Amino acid sequence: MAINFLNTVDFNKNQLNNASIQNLGTDPIIGVLGQLIFNTTSNTLKTCTTASSTGPTVNAVFSNSGAGVTSVATTDGTFINLTPDAAASGAVTITADLSAADAVPSAGARFLTKDNKWRVPDFPSSSDTTYDITTAPTGTAIRLTGSDSTNDDVKLTGTTNQTQVTRVDGTELRVKLTDDVSIVDDLTVGGKIAQSQTGETNTFASEVSLSSQKLKSVGTGVAGTDGVNLAQVELLV
Repeated sequence: MAINFLNTVDFNKNQLNNASIQNLGTDPIIGVLGQLIFNTTSNTLKTCTTASSTGPTVNAVFSNSGAGVTSVATTDGTFINLTPDAAASGAVTITADLSAADAVPSAGARFLTKDNKWRVPDFPSSSDTTYDITTAPTGTAIRLTGSDSTNDDVKLTGTTNQTQVTRVDGTELRVKLTDDVSIVDDLTVGGKIAQSQTGETNTFASEVSLSSQKLKSVGTGVAGTDGVNLAQVELLV
């Protein structure tokens, strides 16, 4: 026979060995907060979380104790599908997968767009203008014929006493030195300087240095300001 305790029993921090929680096939309708039962139908330990002393008018509520999550409800997102997508209980395995559908035949090199489609990047055609270079119909200009059907002529000119541009024919322009060339600054010649035109007089505005080199084939001086060669000097010695 059960022993009724009309007051709280204090074990003074001693153990309660070989004790068993009350076994019931259904949850009682009367209970006090913290009351423990073991529901033999669902095989779960339950605790009274809503007390009642007036059942069945207002029933006490016994909730599972220490069982963790007992059910889960999932909802599909914009880009993710979840399985299951409804409330489930027990040992639930949730699977997530992208919900995007194919938008192109090929499965390679695709990306997920904002409208939730797998697509291949669509690069627009270039709007840049390209040009073909030809010789202008007249003068010394080249013509830039654009892919937009426009023509832009660029005139080529030379520099006085330095370069000149001439038109050879309908497809050729030629750039060359002028007959008389003025060099504003220094001129360095890697080979030799050969003058083919005779009867000219070369003039120098500054001293001429031969850098310890010989001056060969010097003509016979005539005027008092002419240079003399070695043979003339030897005749005078």
